[in-house]
Amino acid sequence: MKVLGAAITYGSGGPKVPVRISASFDKDKTWSDLFSGSAVESGNEQIFSNLPSDTPLTLRFNGRYSWLFNKTFQSDARDGHTYILRNGDTPPDYAPFDNQASLESFLKPYINAQGRISIGPKDLLYLVELSTLSGTTADFQDAVVLVSFTEKAQTCTDASKPRVKISFDRLENMGTGNATKAVIVGPQKLAFAENQWIPLVDSNGTTIIDGGLVKNVPGIAFERGDGWIHLLSYGSHLSSSGKEIIDARVEFNKAYITTIETDSQDPVENPWDGVINDTAQGDEFINGPNAKSMFFKTRVTAQNDGVYIHWQEGQPSDAGSTSSTSSMSSSSSSSSTSSESSSEAAVDPCAVPYQVSTNGLVTTNGKADISVRIAGSESTYGNRGPRIPIWARISFDGGTTWRDLFGARSIRGGEFVVFRDIAAGSRIALSFNGRYSWVFNKTVESGRGDSRIHVLRHGETFLGLPGIVARGELKGFLRNLLDEHGKAKVGSRDVVFLTELADNANPNFHDAVAVVSIDKAESAGGCGGSTYSSSSSSSSTSSTASVGSSSSSSAPTDEEDSDNDGIKNSHDWCPYTTKIPESVPTEYLLFDRYAITGSRGAAGSLPVFRQGPRKRVGGYTLSDTHGCSCSDLLDVIDNRISGNLHRFADRPILFRSLKSLFAFYVDASRQFGCSDSLMRLVSQEH
Repeated sequence: MKVLGAAITYGSGGPKVPVRISASFDKDKTWSDLFSGSAVESGNEQIFSNLPSDTPLTLRFNGRYSWLFNKTFQSDARDGHTYILRNGDTPPDYAPFDNQASLESFLKPYINAQGRISIGPKDLLYLVELSTLSGTTADFQDAVVLVSFTEKAQTCTDASKPRVKISFDRLENMGTGNATKAVIVGPQKLAFAENQWIPLVDSNGTTIIDGGLVKNVPGIAFERGDGWIHLLSYGSHLSSSGKEIIDARVEFNKAYITTIETDSQDPVENPWDGVINDTAQGDEFINGPNAKSMFFKTRVTAQNDGVYIHWQEGQPSDAGSTSSTSSMSSSSSSSSTSSESSSEAAVDPCAVPYQVSTNGLVTTNGKADISVRIAGSESTYGNRGPRIPIWARISFDGGTTWRDLFGARSIRGGEFVVFRDIAAGSRIALSFNGRYSWVFNKTVESGRGDSRIHVLRHGETFLGLPGIVARGELKGFLRNLLDEHGKAKVGSRDVVFLTELADNANPNFHDAVAVVSIDKAESAGGCGGSTYSSSSSSSSTSSTASVGSSSSSSAPTDEEDSDNDGIKNSHDWCPYTTKIPESVPTEYLLFDRYAITGSRGAAGSLPVFRQGPRKRVGGYTLSDTHGCSCSDLLDVIDNRISGNLHRFADRPILFRSLKSLFAFYVDASRQFGCSDSLMRLVSQEH
């Protein structure tokens, strides 16, 4: 920052008004006085080094003469008192007030033959008027400052070479804590911003070695070595009341992680015990969705936390049998990588290997049946405003083309659909759109790297859970998918999508919550059978004939209706629905709850579900639920009906979705009737 000139007097021929300048690099929160707070003079120059990218710069100008004149203006105020010029601009033509030096005299060294400003392509010229803008007194040479920007070496990285970046999912300071979302690299304290790529090799492909780091920095201290990086959170400066909490994600490009180890001089407490909390013992290392990333969760109070991450150029698949996954498994019990997906597929005959990219795109490695279940959806316009309808779509080509889900109807939770025989190599993405009148229209798509959607596999951690719990905003359907530490409680074939549509400061990620299951296609010998043979139906029925009250000497046929519920045996998933009216609800029928509360009716007629609270005729019959009453469905979920007394085991995708419903949901359904979401979940599977 260089002062080209400053000329302002108190009135015509009056005394000179001293001008002082300060700068802010954090959106006007804190200010640094330039030139030690002294009144500026032409030729004053000051350098600020190692500012991270995306740093917001504001200059503040103050002119004060005794108590007679005191004016302050900021460069971001848009009040007309600051004029900013760039390279190639035409300078304004202002006559100087009284006999002061002219603006032209200050700018003359920076004006080319064409009369335009000639400065660096990234430089700025600040022209300031501290007095009134009206009349002939405004001359915009009260302070003229040239701000020049020079990129530090290695700040622009080659995407084709190994590099790493750090993002911050959580950062909290308590007491004397002063951590910021910055990465300070090497002994020269080169500052990188959040999500800014840090090169690991130079333009010649030579590994960059920093040769040390500075521990006491307000952020993550970072050092590059020969095939490793060293991260450290500094806590030695903290008082007894101080604490710094950082949840950082370390992501590699064109390289992958081989091993992770704690810093022996600044060790992390219990980094692999699976316990995450806000005490000094709550640190954790968590391997990311593949061997290209990991989470560094650190809580420092009076000691430092450090980690060494060893890396190798290439992709995880390049490592073969000695991949990073096997190396890390010896030191970490929570690895979740693409290699694991392959090993799970070898054990589970119904699974298809798949990968989840860092931007949330799911790629299948085999022909698959893809099911989508909406675990829940709740979004309102404002805290207590009207409900926002949300529509869902799916893409199998990475977002190039889309298909509407659930008949293009808005989701509420419980929707379920299966796509059969999806080709190997399909790239699965979900899209959610919420619209309310003309005041709200937001769309979020996975596979775009959007922070408003999180994609989790089995055992992976959703870092936003503690904040949601602390605000009391955790919904039941989200609690059913995540444990107390935020780890996904789903099967190895399932992928969870958590979505926040609004741009909230405190997102709750329950606007749309979906589970996508990836099963080996039935046509490829998978387990998602969609038809029932006569033999299977007969054997199932005959094996249970002695249980019923009216057994016969010969096994009933597929065309019979053994339980007289109006559904033939060949289409009856609950062939012994004997209690009509059923025992549910045990208390009373709530709003939008369903149960068969009427009589069985004439032979061959279909019992109709009644809808609460007035027990009016609902929109479902036993045909919609494939011969199952509400009690039957709940008994299937609770294992009160053995496998040979129902047919859901032949529908493993739907069966798994039913079994994933949490106990509170089932208990409430017994008390007050089955919810509409449960009825739709069953009726939409054909």
